[in-house]
Amino acid sequence: MVRAAVSLRRMLRRVSGPLIAGAFAAALIVLEGRRLASGARGLLFAGASLAFIAQLGTKIVAARRARATDDPTAPAIDLELAVLSMVGASGLAMVLPGGIDGHAFAAVLVTAAIIATFAARTVAVTAALVALAIDGGARGSLLDGNVLRALSEHALLLFAFVALNGFVLRGRIETIGTRARRRWEREVERMREQARSYRLHDAPASTLEAPRSLAIDPERATRSGVEEIQIAVRFALDMLKRSLGAHTAILLFQNGPVDRKSKAMLKLAEVVTDATAIAEGPFGTGDGVLGAVTRRRAAVNLHGLRAGYRVPYYPQPLGDDSVTSIVAAPILEDNAVRGVLCVDRTGDRPFSAHEEELVVSAARFVLRAIENERVFGRLERSKAEQDQLYAAAQRLSGALTETEVLEAGVESARAIASFDLAAITMVHDAPGATDARIERVHEVRAVAGAADFESLVGLRFGDNGGLVAQAVKSRCSLPHRGDHDPSTQVVFTRRHPLRVELPDADDTDALALLDEAPRIADVRSILVVPLTLHDRALGTLVLGARRRGAFRDFSAGDGQGSARRTLEVLASHIATSLANARMLAKLEELATTDGMTGLLNKRVLLELGAQKVRAAARYGKPLSVIQTDIDLFKRINDTHGHDVGDQVIKGLAGILRRLKRSTDYVARFGGEEFVIICEETDAQGAMNLAERVREELLRTTFHAPSGAFQVTCSLGVATQPHDGTTWDELYKATDDALYVSKRSGRNQTTLAPGSTAARAKRA
Repeated sequence: MVRAAVSLRRMLRRVSGPLIAGAFAAALIVLEGRRLASGARGLLFAGASLAFIAQLGTKIVAARRARATDDPTAPAIDLELAVLSMVGASGLAMVLPGGIDGHAFAAVLVTAAIIATFAARTVAVTAALVALAIDGGARGSLLDGNVLRALSEHALLLFAFVALNGFVLRGRIETIGTRARRRWEREVERMREQARSYRLHDAPASTLEAPRSLAIDPERATRSGVEEIQIAVRFALDMLKRSLGAHTAILLFQNGPVDRKSKAMLKLAEVVTDATAIAEGPFGTGDGVLGAVTRRRAAVNLHGLRAGYRVPYYPQPLGDDSVTSIVAAPILEDNAVRGVLCVDRTGDRPFSAHEEELVVSAARFVLRAIENERVFGRLERSKAEQDQLYAAAQRLSGALTETEVLEAGVESARAIASFDLAAITMVHDAPGATDARIERVHEVRAVAGAADFESLVGLRFGDNGGLVAQAVKSRCSLPHRGDHDPSTQVVFTRRHPLRVELPDADDTDALALLDEAPRIADVRSILVVPLTLHDRALGTLVLGARRRGAFRDFSAGDGQGSARRTLEVLASHIATSLANARMLAKLEELATTDGMTGLLNKRVLLELGAQKVRAAARYGKPLSVIQTDIDLFKRINDTHGHDVGDQVIKGLAGILRRLKRSTDYVARFGGEEFVIICEETDAQGAMNLAERVREELLRTTFHAPSGAFQVTCSLGVATQPHDGTTWDELYKATDDALYVSKRSGRNQTTLAPGSTAARAKRA
């Protein structure tokens, strides 16, 4: 029934937009025909208009939300919004003076032009067809003889507007947008290249695809680091140019990581110059001044250069003001040339040794600025990681139960990595497993994210070849790159592939409105982190996303490798908290239950009895207490041994557990004595329960080495308020009644003397 209700709700929400648009269009056609009374026409128009405006507003909000979240179902919402807009424009044209054949038809043309400019071409054509359908329906209701001619004229105008705006204006807007995006991408790529050259934040290959984790925006952090270095380098170059009277001061930096096997290439990083043109590179380091600096790993001071000397960073010789002197200082890192700082002058002015030392000092300053920014970036990441882990530790430390730990663990993982679904699995030994062959069972204990993922809670599976089982065995995060291929990889079991249900509120496919099946997408990114404690895996933390490459930058060798390490530290915190929660639950069980029978113990019964007696008195409800113990129990121990006596105690405890109601409380009071608290039960009801216990025990056969035997029990019953108004009074009454049963021959149930049933029995 729940599934049917959900399916019906989903279908109604999917077809609500087209139904309301169609109803409003039909109302317009009926109104145009003028076959209803004026009052009925007014009511029909008012009701249809209100429903239409409400639906149009809902679709506008849904469209903005879909665009903001890059939802894949945004085109379907655009189609519904375009149809609704065209229906509204047609209605406006009909109610304005002149009707649809007058100047008001411009509203339809303007709406079609706007839709053709900003929506897909198929959406614009569909909206135009809707407008023509409403036009034709309205003319048919008026029995207009020139329907075809008028429709042809309107169709020509509509499709002319759609074509002109869809191909000309839209094309121009797309061209401008493409150019702007390319300029932005070039700037971003240039910033990334510089960040990779400076090795800032380990600069991921695609900052746009990097997850916004650890409270750090990777693109923003990288841009900030590059800008700080640019400011420092430009300051150093400007000071060199001014103090040395140089023509150009330029920093060339290696493009890409240091690799002795590959050929090093230098590119323009920063420049301060009087030249009209500077080449950006890349420049080889084999010949000329750059080659000399690279080979010597020391500064090179050249002067008296001939006219036309080829300086790499100038696209052509400078002519009459050719460079005559140049100083190039290497930027050394790990004994490798990472960059070259060059300063040149025109005219017959060689650089002195003191000026050469200034250039070398400036090169050291540049390297120090880069290293400082790297350290600052590492400190920022480390601080963000510590903040997230501290917050996670706080959440986990406040979780006292296993359920609370699982919820806090999923919430903490959400702060570190973005995901569409998450799960925590637990592993334990299968019942009856032996040391020779231990078979473990995995179970999904908690999920978060996609709605349809909730069905996996409680899923149990063995040690198969899935990623979860492998992560538990290897105690390593899997897979290495975070990519998931559903056709070849198994996360839990093959019968339970991971799929995410797409939002179904208003983000539906307009081309499949009557399809009740939920839209689903395969999980393309998976990260399985084991929950380890003392080299033992307690389970796994599973993160999944439908976007491919969502966890690719989480691998240890990539830019966001620290995020994976942070998740692994979080997993260890979750494992520790789980172990503590289990230990706390065990301690609570030991403190509240009897170790032999698993029933409540005496301490809990005394607290619970006083509480229940006060509650019964407050609400005027009856409450009964039953006390029982095994007859001649000492003789059983003396005859058959204490082991058999323990079996008898467990047997009576099992009978009490089976026969009690859900509102009854059973406790082992000590030795072979048991007490039952029965809420909202009068004396007769408690008497019936006591008799069933006595008869069930009498029918039970126990076995000992000397042979089979049977036992009996005696019981006493007391009821509030007839036998007492406090717990002590009730317990004393049941104890007295039990003593009467023992003294009267055992194997019987006795009501306390003050109970109504006892008085009636005596009468």
